[in-house]
Amino acid sequence: MYLKGNMNKVIYKYLNNNANLQEKKLLLKWLNESQENKIKFSRIKQLHSFALLTDDEELTNPDISFLKNYITKKERGNRIFWLAIRYSAAAAIVAIIFTIGLKIGTRLEKPLNIIADGIVHMEYSTPYGVKGKIVLPDSSVVWLNSGSTIGFPSKFTGDSRNISFNGEAYFDVKKDSTFPMKINTPHNFNVVVTGTSFNLHSYREDPFFSLYLSKGKVNIQDKKGNLIHMLKEDESIQYNFCAKEIKTKKTIEPISIVGWKNGWLIFDEEELKSVFRKMERWYGVSFKISSHFNLNNKLTAKFREESVSQVLDLMKKISLIDYSIKDSIVFIRIPE
Repeated sequence: MYLKGNMNKVIYKYLNNNANLQEKKLLLKWLNESQENKIKFSRIKQLHSFALLTDDEELTNPDISFLKNYITKKERGNRIFWLAIRYSAAAAIVAIIFTIGLKIGTRLEKPLNIIADGIVHMEYSTPYGVKGKIVLPDSSVVWLNSGSTIGFPSKFTGDSRNISFNGEAYFDVKKDSTFPMKINTPHNFNVVVTGTSFNLHSYREDPFFSLYLSKGKVNIQDKKGNLIHMLKEDESIQYNFCAKEIKTKKTIEPISIVGWKNGWLIFDEEELKSVFRKMERWYGVSFKISSHFNLNNKLTAKFREESVSQVLDLMKKISLIDYSIKDSIVFIRIPE
């Protein structure tokens, strides 16, 4: 069920301990209407707690409607939200979760990781169900997919722009042929560029590394700096660690790779074990799979404004799965 306009205010008042008895009953009724409503409320509550830690009036003022913006964008269907505020120190736009991370660190009086005089190591993460956008100190722009972490100095120095990365992101790197950007991945690869746009998939827990190049060129090196492969425009490469194979190809439909940045959840002949892993990150849920379930079955589908239940209903309709949801856990069973 989609949120009614007044439900935004009810949730906000409840989280600020201002809701009356009637409003509490209304909220309880809404929560009991569906499991998805409970999942949404849980996420909103967490984000509201984060917002309070920022001391940012723009996030806690009901007229600005932090919660309303969150709910409205989420309820348009694709469960992606890009809550962003200005990060004035670097003249950048940073997803709210990033800035919150810095604020929490300050509140807990954690020591800053100082690299050199006036230079601090920055690290930002997007939890499952959240995507973010950040501008780096050199004005390069990075879109982070869910469950990703990026680290970099507050000012690039030395002979390269060094970045640590785990997850999936689309990089639009500012060109500087004399000052390359080096992205250290959790796998045995470094990505080296001087100015280009590309999508990088390198989750530590995934059995593969992939990169799609939109424009320019990219060098993929090992940790010792030896060149492994050079990609050209519209090429993609995938290293499958389980099969120990490398595939390169000319990409005809890049939307299947970079569509996530614009709200597309796409499966292209993907095994269900990969589908469920991607959905966990996309929707912020977890999957429990029954024994003897065939995770090698494949799915080809494209979604943009569907909820997790709508996606699962489609999979159930074509007899791939049966399922139930409790809290934020999806239980997958063999279809009858």
